Amino acid sequence: MISHLGSVLLRLARKTGAALLCLLFSAMLPLVAGVQAAEVIAQNDSATDGSAATPCNCFIPAERVAAYLTAPVDGEIVGVQILWKSVLGGAPPSVEAAITISAAGAFPVPGAVMQSGGAVNAVIPGPTLIDGAFNEFRFLDPPTDTVSIAVPVSQGQQFVVDLELLNQTSGTGPFGPDVAWDADGCQSGKNAIFVVPSGWNDACLLGVTGDWVIRAIIDASPCGPAPEPGLSCKLAQGGVGVGKSSIQIVDKTSDVKDRIKWKWNKGETVIAADFKAPDVGTNGYRVCIYDAGGKLLEMSLPAGGSVELCDGKPCWKATGTKGFKYKNKGGSPHGITQAKFKEGPGGKSQIQIKAQGKGGFLSSSATASLTEPVVIQLLIDDGGLVGCFKTSFTAFSKKDSEQYKAKGP
Repeated sequence: MISHLGSVLLRLARKTGAALLCLLFSAMLPLVAGVQAAEVIAQNDSATDGSAATPCNCFIPAERVAAYLTAPVDGEIVGVQILWKSVLGGAPPSVEAAITISAAGAFPVPGAVMQSGGAVNAVIPGPTLIDGAFNEFRFLDPPTDTVSIAVPVSQGQQFVVDLELLNQTSGTGPFGPDVAWDADGCQSGKNAIFVVPSGWNDACLLGVTGDWVIRAIIDASPCGPAPEPGLSCKLAQGGVGVGKSSIQIVDKTSDVKDRIKWKWNKGETVIAADFKAPDVGTNGYRVCIYDAGGKLLEMSLPAGGSVELCDGKPCWKATGTKGFKYKNKGGSPHGITQAKFKEGPGGKSQIQIKAQGKGGFLSSSATASLTEPVVIQLLIDDGGLVGCFKTSFTAFSKKDSEQYKAKGP
């Protein structure tokens, strides 16, 4: 069994002939799943569906392959893509050890494991990889697929995505699949390998000649640093809607008892199409909360075209032709457990959002320090125009270290 740094150099040195063979058999590579509206890809590689990427075929169990990536936008990491291929194709699916999302640390050693949804380590155990595909992973609990990946990142932030091997890929020849690198050079400081037993090393210095085809999918946050202007959002209907909307934020010592309830009642005229088909679409739905000091919190609401089932049932369902309902007892990824969208003429439309216990909504005693106006808005991003529904609360009915309540507008 190969188990030292020198052997890795030898394994990589053998890739010269394999790279040529890979060029001959490279084919259009399918993407397992795909990027949705308002999502962008963080990647170092230049591989495309027809690119001549080279499988490494150079690892033993417990070794790891890492890409140092940079977030191009503010948002959340919601998925990972890995090109897994053999030279000749047709290999059976391979279950590997884990995929981990970590802070950048000091290259080539990744930092601490990042948190998903504010409370869960961003580790995908036992990922299944298909030969000849850009494999995509959006959940932390395969194959159940109920806990969505939701790792917050800021524009320009560097982070690491790595795959730990469970099976030996070294010596498997043209029929054996493995992680692949692209064909236009290995960028310094962006590719690493964990070698048994010596630890993390710069992949470029070990003979890797391209960038690992390991990517992150980032949901670009539509929640800006300040609320959307009132004229760009649908508001409560004047007169009948005044004082009919409400917000309740409960921030207990125990995070599982935290909860948020927002009601946008008696709003402007809304038709069902304004909600952009959350039951079957792939648009981005985000609840943004602000006070006078700026953005406090944002929570995503997965669309039915991205996350179909919650607790074994469809997360979303249409309520006739009038609107939509959402139910997810687990609250993945940010705690939203229920939502209701209802069309109607002025004074009859309605939105309700309920969330609870997901890693702590706010910092300790933050409810006591909220400063009016407190603004809640639902943003719906289809990759073009962003739809907005908004309520602004200028006075509270209760505010202490555990709870904030207000009615408005």
